[in-house]
Amino acid sequence: MHYKGPAAVGISLRTRERLHLQCKIVDAGGVTHPRRATSTRQTRVHKQPPGAPGSFDGRRARALRTRTGIADALLELLTEGIEEPSVREVAERANVSVRSVFQHYNDMESLYAAMVQRQEQRVAVLLEPIPLGLPLYERVRELVERRDAYWSSVAPVRRGIRHHASARRSQVIEDAMQRMRRGLARQTTAAFANELRDMADAEARIARIEAMTSFEMWDHLRRVQHVSRASVRDQMTAMLLNEVGPKL
Repeated sequence: MHYKGPAAVGISLRTRERLHLQCKIVDAGGVTHPRRATSTRQTRVHKQPPGAPGSFDGRRARALRTRTGIADALLELLTEGIEEPSVREVAERANVSVRSVFQHYNDMESLYAAMVQRQEQRVAVLLEPIPLGLPLYERVRELVERRDAYWSSVAPVRRGIRHHASARRSQVIEDAMQRMRRGLARQTTAAFANELRDMADAEARIARIEAMTSFEMWDHLRRVQHVSRASVRDQMTAMLLNEVGPKL
């Protein structure tokens, strides 16, 4: 599976043009094929004995591709709206046996943890710093667009995790969530550093901005109030401008 940058997570054309970022996630474990013999003589095939370094590297590469493919299969199913995919569904999507799934992952908790790490790689581009040279309104809009794209991408994963108690208890997943929160907070603080510098209640304002642009707010507007994503972005923009914009 290849990730082709912000467009894959729903960010706007205007934002893509500004970011000038291309992010490609290539499955690890690619195999380098030996060069073909150029001699006109018949090429002898030398089989490597079991345990030879080359054969070990090949097996390890194949195992890594299979392991990654299983995690990606779970991510695809969740993204398609299947909130509780079975092991059999994951195996079928990854084109492996159920036995193979549990050869690579001890349990569903470890599989979900690997899947979250893959997801974390995909959306990392949306946590890049927002250019400070932009006018305030454009910085606000940029932040809102990125948050909307971010939550739209990770929402199926977060909902899927809620259905698995073991996944909710996973330390790997909790660590990924903590990295996400720190990344979002750094992005917010840096984006409005100039406006917040002279405000006595800057920390409180940052906290409110994080709440306004949180997954919980986004998900409530989308699923409970059935608000369109465009309307969500407009509402968040208005709330943020009230926090960092000039008072009239």
